[in-house]
Amino acid sequence: MGYKYRLNITFLLLFALLAFILFLACSCAADSSTLEMDIESVDPVMLTLYGEENVTVNYGSSYIDEGAYAVFNGEDCSAEINIVNHVDTSNLGNYTIEYSYKDKTIIRNVTVADTSPPAIELLGSKDVFLAVGDSYAEPGYTAADNYDGDITTSVKLESNVDASAEGEYSVIYTAEDSSGNSASAERKVKVVSSPLTQDIAEFSLEGLFEGTIIPETILTEEQIAAYVNDTVVVGDSRAGAFRTFGLFPDENVWSATSIHPINVFSRTLSDSVTGGTDYLVNMLKKYKPVRVIFSMGIDSVGANSPEFIAEKYKEVILRCMEASPDTKYIVHSIMPVDGERDMPGIDAWLPDNKKINDANYCIALVCKELGIHFIDSSSELKDEEGHGISEYFIDDLVHLTYDGQRLIYEYIVSHPLMD
Repeated sequence: MGYKYRLNITFLLLFALLAFILFLACSCAADSSTLEMDIESVDPVMLTLYGEENVTVNYGSSYIDEGAYAVFNGEDCSAEINIVNHVDTSNLGNYTIEYSYKDKTIIRNVTVADTSPPAIELLGSKDVFLAVGDSYAEPGYTAADNYDGDITTSVKLESNVDASAEGEYSVIYTAEDSSGNSASAERKVKVVSSPLTQDIAEFSLEGLFEGTIIPETILTEEQIAAYVNDTVVVGDSRAGAFRTFGLFPDENVWSATSIHPINVFSRTLSDSVTGGTDYLVNMLKKYKPVRVIFSMGIDSVGANSPEFIAEKYKEVILRCMEASPDTKYIVHSIMPVDGERDMPGIDAWLPDNKKINDANYCIALVCKELGIHFIDSSSELKDEEGHGISEYFIDDLVHLTYDGQRLIYEYIVSHPLMD
């Protein structure tokens, strides 16, 4: 009995072992079949985009496509890709780029759109100075868009400038193109006290006459010589000192004692070419100089208002422009006087530096109105308190020493009106 029982157990164990072996064999065969099927199902061709599938390009720009890459059986075959590219950045719209290799095709979507805002250009300075009581004159602006072109007429201005009160203000310029892109620009406007109300220590024309007052330009010695030879100085005895001191050629200084904007057309001026004298209009018509610098007025500021002097200067400029229209005209600031003239007790009809400052401001306004340039050299002869420095003046407190005259000459040639 025991023997038979052990035999049965042994038989069962052998049968179970055989069944397990058969199971493993069948499983391995199935796995091998599946692996063979997976290997056979792998596509040997791969085609993929470089970069994004959907791209936006700015109108008018240069579009450089990133391309695609292709692989066949593990080998790089990108050079064999056929690309059809219809993108035209000169026209707004939606485009596609097709990449084909063997039996595969992929697409990139390219949208050409106007994404650039307009460009606003402010003419003149972005920082404008305005004297209290003066009116703000818009220097101008332009606006251009890469798609719409010139859109200057669509620019909108918003200003909070109040010329009646000192302070800092702004003018805002905005423009929008047909695609909805917008841009803005800002001009700062600083309203300062009027030079007519300033004392001589604080008097300044700085910033008030952008484009009118000639800025500094350094010339070579040769350029200075050419500039001086092409320039005529018209004025009173202080202008005549440019000839006396040999700073300008004799024939380039047309002067007479005590002339000013009120009487200049009734007086004859020195004509070193003929050795005689002649009237200003006749000399302009005869010689037609390249450039004229007016330097006069000291004898008119004592007894006349600055506004009246400026109005007479305007008449002088207009009449001279009619006589010689191709000549470039420049007004030189009335030079200061010795600081002793600013002391209390000086006769009321005599010129002092406050009267000269006021006249220069009003004359500069006329120059700005007429588009004539102005040379503001007066500060060269003044101290920090606004008085004329005594060492630059002779005993009459009006005319300059050689050093003073030379200083003004150097200022003139370092602030040239070039072609």
